[in-house]
Amino acid sequence: MTLTDQLYQYCDEILTGKIVACQKHQWACLRFIRDLEKTHKREWEWVFVEDRANRYFDWMRLFKHSKGPLAGQYKEP
Repeated sequence: MTLTDQLYQYCDEILTGKIVACQKHQWACLRFIRDLEKTHKREWEWVFVEDRANRYFDWMRLFKHSKGPLAGQYKEP
């Protein structure tokens, strides 16, 4: 499953109530889906590049928790 598929699935689970979330989080999911759909239009200036997103997530996984009970541990994907 691609990152885009995972993000769509996550948003769908938020919007259908399978995952409980506040109104602002639901709005963010709606906005994300609308923005991804706009990337196919020429007048939309933003694009979602899955390879770049994956590189970012790979980089973020290098950081450790700095406080609390998980201090010193890596964040698992």
